[in-house]
Amino acid sequence: MQYATHSADPRRQERLGLLFAGLCALNGAFVPAVAKLTTARGDAVFVATVTTVVAGVCALLLLAVLGEVAALWARGQRRALLGIGTLGTAVTFLLFFEGARRSSAVETALCLQIEPVYSLFLARFFLGHPLKPRRLAAVLAIVGGIALALNPAGFSGWLGNALLLVTPLGWQVSHLIVLRGLPSVQPRTLSAARYVYGGAVLALLWFATGGVARLPATPELLRML
Repeated sequence: MQYATHSADPRRQERLGLLFAGLCALNGAFVPAVAKLTTARGDAVFVATVTTVVAGVCALLLLAVLGEVAALWARGQRRALLGIGTLGTAVTFLLFFEGARRSSAVETALCLQIEPVYSLFLARFFLGHPLKPRRLAAVLAIVGGIALALNPAGFSGWLGNALLLVTPLGWQVSHLIVLRGLPSVQPRTLSAARYVYGGAVLALLWFATGGVARLPATPELLRML
């Protein structure tokens, strides 16, 4: 499910959307391995918080250079931006890193491939997109492939896989918020809001749960960072 764009050439926009989605998937292919390495060394909430805050700072710097920081606090869209930051980043990153900590890097990558299934059915029920036979066949192939490939070890492994399988649902729900309530907002503003608001929510959670007391020793912390 992609953010809405406006153009006189919808076919070109669709091709660009597919290209960006492919690049996003390529970029995301490196994340499970890094998530496994970092959560093996430290608290999953800490890893989720730091990665999100770093992304938020980078996004803020970009908006500052473009003179668009004020768009993050614009009246009439703050609640929706907070919603996508909370659901699309804070909740999903918490689920993702907690799941990755309990699963292997390969299982982490495989579980996230469930996202098109959520996208297809949410698009049908909330946006009226048709469930075409070829799309349903593709969904069945995805689900079947994931089921055959997963081999979790014990209760912790099953729990980790379950958390990872739920993770993409938050991303898709946040996309629905954008499509229904923020169709005219620039994609870079939406991306920045995800990490700025999501980072703030995670930081509050980390402090509230005594995260400072669970920090690893300085040498280990520097390697994690």
